[in-house]
Order: sequence, then C-alpha cells, then structure tokens
Amino acid sequence: MNTPASHAPPPGCILAIDDEEANLRLLQALLGRAGYRVVTTHDPRQALELFDLIRPDLVLVDLHMPGMNGFEVVGQIRGSEFATGYLPIVMVTGDSSTAVRQRALAEGATDFVAKPFDNLEVMLRIRNLLEARRLHTEIQKQNSMLEEMVRARTVELETALARAEAAALAKTEFLAKMSHELRTPLNPIRGVLEVLLDGASEHTLRMLAMASRNVDRMVTLIDDILYLQGIEQGNIRPDVYPVYLGPLALDAVEAMEARAERGGLRIEAVVPESVAPIVTDPLLLSDVLRRLLDNAIRFTREGQVTVTVAAAADGSADRIEVRDTGAGIADDRLRAIFETFEQADNSSTRSYEGAGLGLSICRRLLELMGHRLEATSAEGSGSTFTILLRAGSGA
Repeated sequence: MNTPASHAPPPGCILAIDDEEANLRLLQALLGRAGYRVVTTHDPRQALELFDLIRPDLVLVDLHMPGMNGFEVVGQIRGSEFATGYLPIVMVTGDSSTAVRQRALAEGATDFVAKPFDNLEVMLRIRNLLEARRLHTEIQKQNSMLEEMVRARTVELETALARAEAAALAKTEFLAKMSHELRTPLNPIRGVLEVLLDGASEHTLRMLAMASRNVDRMVTLIDDILYLQGIEQGNIRPDVYPVYLGPLALDAVEAMEARAERGGLRIEAVVPESVAPIVTDPLLLSDVLRRLLDNAIRFTREGQVTVTVAAAADGSADRIEVRDTGAGIADDRLRAIFETFEQADNSSTRSYEGAGLGLSICRRLLELMGHRLEATSAEGSGSTFTILLRAGSGA
C-alpha cells in the first residue's frame, strides 16, 4: 500500500483499489504522468480507512476482489462522513453486463471503466469526472458564500426591523403622553378665556378671541394626532352598511356653509336625482368629506367649492369629487400632500394654517373602508380631490 504524505491531498487526488498489483501499477503510471496524485491499495478492507484519511477527489474500485467486492466497498465509502458533495466513484470491471452496471449504479457508482484498460478512455473519463467535481465544489463555495451573505443580511434586516418597531412604539407612547400633557392645561385656559370675554373691552375682546382661536387650533391638532395614532394602531374599525350619498354630501356642505360664507366663497353639492346607495361607513365617510371641504375652503381665496357625487351608467355611485378654485398644488408636491405633516407649501413662509394631518387622515380612513383618494391640481387653477369608491360597494 502506498501511504499518503499528509491528510490534505492536493486537487486531483485519486484512490485506486484493486487486488491485482499489475492493474494498480498501470493506473499509477498512467495517471501519475498526467499529474494526478494516485494512492493505491490491493486490500479492499483498507479502502474505507484510507478514504477517510486522504479524502480523495475520485475513487477507482475493482468489482471482483477477495474478501470484499466492489459493491461493498462503494457502499462503505458512500456511507463515510467525508463522502460529501459530488464524489465520483468509478467501477473497474471486465463484466459489462446490464445487470452488473445497474447494480453498480444502484450502489452508488458514478461511471465504469472496462478491463482491459483503454488508456485514452480512462484518461478522458477521469478528467471529465474531476472537472465535474471541481465545478460542483466551486458552486458549493459560491452557494455557501451567498447563504452567508443572506444570513448576514437577514440579521441586519431583523435588527433594523426591531429598531424600527421600537422607534414606532416609542413614537406612539411619546405622542400619547405628550398629547395628554398638552391637552390637559388647554381646558382650563379655554375656561379662563371664556370668563375674561365677559365684559372685556373691544381691544381685549380681539386679543382674547385670537387666543381662543389658537387654543382651538391646538386642541384640533392634538385630537388629529390622537386620531391618526388610533388609525395606525388599528383602533378605528369601519361599521359598513348601505348608505345614500346624496344626503351625506348635502349634510357635509351644510356643516361647512357658514365657514365658506365667512371667507366669501360659494359652496354647493351636486348630486344626481337617482343614485343607488353604497356599502360604507357613513360616519367615517362624512368625516372625510368635511375634512376635504375644510381643506378646500382654507386654500381658496375666492370662487367656490363643489362636492359632486358621480354615478356610473348603471346608476351606482363610483366617485365623489371635492373641487375648489384655490391656489392649486405644484406637481412636485402633489404626491407628498398625503404624507403625515406634509402640505402643498412646506416653506416657513406659507400663508395657510394647518399641520398637514388632514389629508393623511382622509386617505387612511378611506383605505380602511376599501376606497381610494386621488388628487389632481395645477398651480393657480384649483384642485380636485376624488374619492374612488370601492368596486362592488353598491347595495
């Protein structure tokens, strides 16, 4: 037996097992000239121990040997903990019957070499099998690298997600606490203002009225923050049933009529004479309409605000439009207006009040009901906010 010099053979190491020394010398000479390292043994009972020791890239094993045949040797080697990946095992035999070939393949052989040897055939088969092993090993290495990269990226994403969830929880807790802390002192301030308004001079009345309006703005802002927080936490659940949109639109316009008139604006509702009811939450949809009307009035200096209920050909309502003749929205700001704390004009010199929560609340409420909110606008030509009603929402 030729013993190896080390436990880590170079690429192209071949283990040859054959009870005939002449065959082993022939294989060693033939393969050695090609640059392969060949380790041989004539005792099949030493095959497994030798395989585990040198961990070759290819095994040549004779079929008919005393003490243990080639089938048994292949079975032992395939069972080794070191027989991983693509390991080519070539059966050397003078028996080329179909039954022998089928059994050899079933036992784990990869290919065959016929006796007597055809030197060129032996070299070609071994070269091709070793190249296949090399490619398979490279693919395994690449897969391992990719798996490691995926694992590392997964850890990064899980860490980032945990941080984002922690930040979201901290934000929620902060908003809840701060909203409560801010609102608590506003109630007594409002009460004091109401007391001071009684019997105050004209100048004092104007100052107190301004203070009262700002208190109201602060309360509205806090309420909107808490409302948006409730939506994000899933505390707002729609209660849907068939609703006629005509009365709902008229009620929303009537609720905002006095405010529109104070600003010198006309406000109206355009509703078809006959339109089928839709399945929705009337309270949430009414809240959305009032917020859209409030937004339209706030950004319109002159002209009018119109609510239009549009019906499809079959008489079912398919959208509600809130159109104004206001300042309009620049193209680069149109998509951002639905984000929290965003406005069409985010500059420090903007002339319109508001914190940029109303449209974000509208969009999220509509999404809860299965509807969508879109906007079209052009600077100086007004804006149209369209509620696209959920398909199949007709009663």
